[in-house]
Amino acid sequence: MRPPYGYRNPLLNGVVARRGNAGVAMWSIAARDWKTEAAEPVIERLRRARGGDMVLLHDGDHRVQQGNRLHVVAALEYWLPRWKDAGMRFVTMNEIEQRPR
Repeated sequence: MRPPYGYRNPLLNGVVARRGNAGVAMWSIAARDWKTEAAEPVIERLRRARGGDMVLLHDGDHRVQQGNRLHVVAALEYWLPRWKDAGMRFVTMNEIEQRPR
């Protein structure tokens, strides 16, 4: 699970484990895309992403139902082909969890 706002405390891992969840997932790059804005600032914030990063993107807006996510879609349209051309591979959380440690 991803804790809302990234809030963690010493009890979180134990609670997550008791509920049967695999663990707590955090991010290394945040697009800070929770508010509607032009796509360019989101694109720029994602410029630091490298292979192995966990990128945090939002598909909604907690303040309004059906929030506008066009800026996120535009940023992904810009970055996904570039990341793929750079040799990055996209994996699910399940794939990450199944990797040997």
